[in-house]
Amino acid sequence: MGMAQSAGYPLSAVGPLLFGALFDWTGSWVAPLVFYGGVILLLRPHRPPVQQGRLPAGGRR
Repeated sequence: MGMAQSAGYPLSAVGPLLFGALFDWTGSWVAPLVFYGGVILLLRPHRPPVQQGRLPAGGRR
């Protein structure tokens, strides 16, 4: 878990800076929002799979 946090925190710190830089560069919110949507679409396949009708251990309905 320590390695994930040491990589995750710097990446999450760069996100708002990049978002603001895209806004400053383009002068519009469209490019940062499209970029954000693209990141979500790229990371979506990497979420943990959850089978329909089954909950993770300790999960609630």
